[in-house]
Amino acid sequence: MNSKTMNWFSALVLLLAVLAAALLWHLQCGGGGGAANSAAAKAGKGTAKPAATKRTSASSVAPVAAPTVQTPATPVVAEPPSASSAPAATVAHSSAVTASAVDVSQKVPLITALPKPQVVGTQKEIKIPPSRLEPELTGRRPDFLIPPGCTNLALGRPVTASDNEPIVGELAFITDGDKATDEGSYVELASGKQWVQLDLGQTGEIFALLIWHFHGQILVFHSVVVQVSNDPTFAKDVTTIYNSDYENALGFGAGKDRVYIENYQGKLIDVSGAKGRYVRLWSNGSTAFTQNRYIEVEVWSSPLVFTLFVL
Repeated sequence: MNSKTMNWFSALVLLLAVLAAALLWHLQCGGGGGAANSAAAKAGKGTAKPAATKRTSASSVAPVAAPTVQTPATPVVAEPPSASSAPAATVAHSSAVTASAVDVSQKVPLITALPKPQVVGTQKEIKIPPSRLEPELTGRRPDFLIPPGCTNLALGRPVTASDNEPIVGELAFITDGDKATDEGSYVELASGKQWVQLDLGQTGEIFALLIWHFHGQILVFHSVVVQVSNDPTFAKDVTTIYNSDYENALGFGAGKDRVYIENYQGKLIDVSGAKGRYVRLWSNGSTAFTQNRYIEVEVWSSPLVFTLFVL
């Protein structure tokens, strides 16, 4: 055997010796722990698992048949102490969840900033059949619950309309967050059947919609219809979430919802998770004037999040 072969053979023997020493060390130092763990596992086999600790809250105490949520004595639509506190009512989109993932007992009150009551002037008689008119809202509205993480997706979003040249104001007023009745806070469209349309910028699962047409007078707006769609032309896949057009003046069918008296707290519509990117609102004048006014529209929604799985 030459010297080169001897060098390779010596190196191989040295490597085997190192591996053998490492294996012996593992068996002596680490193997004992593994054996102990194995023994403990065998000894515990057949032993019942400890009962899982159920997370409880004030809301989970209610009977299953009629779940309730105990919340502080705060108005559903509560006016914050200052304008600077308004953003606290919203949660970042990254934490939004969909209704299907949220139990009723986990929902939270919808909170938004309110304007001051501003009814002025002589009020006209409202000539509407009592069976078609909602009872006037007095006091604060009861709590309305929505999934945590919902936000007002309409805030700051673009608005289009059937009347591109408003008589008063600008279409942007409808989503600017200002809910006062002063001139410069509302937009007035032409008489007759008119609509305004909001582009939320993304498809969302909508749970509540708030409308302030004009609460500076005691009045009722005629033929209020609210629709949601992913088609900006509303030619297909349209969901009607509210229809008080009981005379079918707009041609969408006689509405089953009752008309309502304008209130500074706005008209709250329970949308129950309708999905869409665009919201279109119709009206046909009011009991006080033939024009169509809007102060603000809020769309409380949870953005739909799609997860892409890469294999």
